[in-house]
Amino acid sequence: IWVSPTGQVYLLCFSGYFSALTAPREVRGPLGGTVSVPCQYCERTQEYRKYWCRGVEWNSCSKVVETEKSEVEVKRGRVSITDNYTTSTFTVTMEKLTLGDAGIYWCGINIRGGSDPYSLVNVTVLPVPGSWPMGAAGTVLGAGAARGAAHPAPTRSCRVVSAAGRFREQRGARACRQPA
Repeated sequence: IWVSPTGQVYLLCFSGYFSALTAPREVRGPLGGTVSVPCQYCERTQEYRKYWCRGVEWNSCSKVVETEKSEVEVKRGRVSITDNYTTSTFTVTMEKLTLGDAGIYWCGINIRGGSDPYSLVNVTVLPVPGSWPMGAAGTVLGAGAARGAAHPAPTRSCRVVSAAGRFREQRGARACRQPA
């Protein structure tokens, strides 16, 4: 990777190396919203299938969606992948994000008989605008003294997320306190 003085980012591809694949380290999207992840590759890997998989370790991740050797969009549920040969970039789009979509994903290229180049992407799903930052299901982040002076603890109501990803409004002085 090379960054020009004007801020342009270029992927440098050297003869004999297939390992060049870049993607943003982290993407964030709102609950119910959409994220798009551009994965840039070297032109010589254009003919290979590109994929998006999920898992903490690349070598054991589960493929979510994979191209079919063309620039035609492939869609699997709420996730799609499109390969653009002109820009040597494949783009993964995740729609209608749920809290369960958050996690570690990988952009990868299926190199037959060789090592697949891959790049880790951490997907973060943010609570809907206007709600309080969420922790584990049923907890509200930042309630109480931990929020600091810039973000006083809520005293009248807050939104809490259930394990199923549903919000419910809680009211009253005790509504937003974190469990002890």
